[in-house]
Amino acid sequence: MKKLIYIFGILLMISCSAPLGGDGVGNEPISDVFNKNVRIEALTDNKENDAIYITYFDYTENEHNWKQYFFEYDALGNPKPIIIDSSDNQILKNYNFRYIEGEIYRNNSIPDALHLKIYVDDELVFDESEQGEDDEFVIIKFNYDILTKTNN
Repeated sequence: MKKLIYIFGILLMISCSAPLGGDGVGNEPISDVFNKNVRIEALTDNKENDAIYITYFDYTENEHNWKQYFFEYDALGNPKPIIIDSSDNQILKNYNFRYIEGEIYRNNSIPDALHLKIYVDDELVFDESEQGEDDEFVIIKFNYDILTKTNN
């Protein structure tokens, strides 16, 4: 009888424990988001001397990576896109996090539009533009979920 109670106790413990590789609350490693290459592209419709701030959350440092970028222009005065990718940013190379979260904004009230594109493994996953109005600053926020392929 003692052996039967012992075996029943073991079966009860096994049935109440989380499966191997997880903690039972959704913190299992998600292999679908490992080693992604992320590229962030920003563009302006302003034809002269525009600058924007681009921030994105750096999960390795647990803080926002915040930096001002100045647009460059070609010989015809057309703006060139600002590109942040794995060639100059090791955080975005082999990206191992589920979310890409941040924003771009212009710190003045120029009414010209800003455009933001985000690529994951060279696939366009986020494409949004925002036009400035009156005295409002242009801002585009993103919180892209690589696993569900949605922006929250």
